[in-house]
Amino acid sequence: MKKLSLMLSLIVVLAVVNYIIPNPVMIFYMNEFMFDSTGWKLELHPSGPGEELSLNGWFLTSKTDTAYFNDEIYLDGAHYTVITQDSLQKQLEIDPIYDTLTLYSDEGIFYMDRLYFGNASAYSAPTPKTGQSISLRIYSDGYWQQYFYYLDNTPTIGFENDTLNVKGNIDGYVTDSLNNPLEGVKVIYGYVEVPQNGFQPVYIETNSLGYFSYYDFSIFKTLRFEKEGYFSPDTSVQIWPDSTVTINIKMSLIVGITEIISPTVNNFTLTQNFPNPFNSSTTFIYFLPEEEQVEINVYDEKGELIQRLFKGYQNKGEYKVNWNADNLASGIYFYELKTKKQKISKKCLLLK
Repeated sequence: MKKLSLMLSLIVVLAVVNYIIPNPVMIFYMNEFMFDSTGWKLELHPSGPGEELSLNGWFLTSKTDTAYFNDEIYLDGAHYTVITQDSLQKQLEIDPIYDTLTLYSDEGIFYMDRLYFGNASAYSAPTPKTGQSISLRIYSDGYWQQYFYYLDNTPTIGFENDTLNVKGNIDGYVTDSLNNPLEGVKVIYGYVEVPQNGFQPVYIETNSLGYFSYYDFSIFKTLRFEKEGYFSPDTSVQIWPDSTVTINIKMSLIVGITEIISPTVNNFTLTQNFPNPFNSSTTFIYFLPEEEQVEINVYDEKGELIQRLFKGYQNKGEYKVNWNADNLASGIYFYELKTKKQKISKKCLLLK
């Protein structure tokens, strides 16, 4: 695996598999780890510049054991040092299914590096299969440093990391509750920092069949599915190298808007929802005195946007909104009718 030279913009994944470390740059040591027929192998390689470093007095721990390094083992930024049982003063017991490896310096107070494996989660790598390794990837945009661990089907213990056989696919179909395909669903897989605009989503969209396909490193990934008027919880999956994981997503309709043929008012109006308090679903009515761009948003008590029920162009008229809040917790919410010229909001209470 050769070290990646591609410099990427800052991307923060939803599942927090990428850890963000502000300057000063943190130094990593455990670059690759695997089990094989001889036991286990750990590749040590300092990620930052520095002079030759002696491991005299340094030690490794697992969840159940501790072992010190033999004398005369050195690290430097130009070489990839392979550690095995023979590199330690005693056998170090490592659980091949689930464990945590921690590297300590001779001071033994603060750890220098740590690797979790055995759970497919945001904070650890899954258990590597036979022939696979857990590998480290680091990249920086100059202000922030990011890293994550991924699986590699072609380990190169003792050499630089590369990108061969390390990526896989997530694909699937997105439908509504009646199994109709949903086109134009945003499949959000990360966020990028844009100057003056903060963090913006990075996404692909479903096609006319509701199909999507996403290709990435073999990491634990969280995807968010967004389409106005619909809801689906975030979905987390483990990507496996040279493999495809298929997930099918069903999105529930959270809002239905119908035009009232015989309006009862003629000015910009938003009614109180009914029933209120409500359980799961409620209704409110609004009137537009002229055709214009409209937004209907829902906020929590903190003023944070929770749902965008509608955004689009509408003709003059009266409209009835049926809002399904099944996916929200009990509490106080504010729904808002907004145009370029004015806005109105009302408070409502959801009780479950």
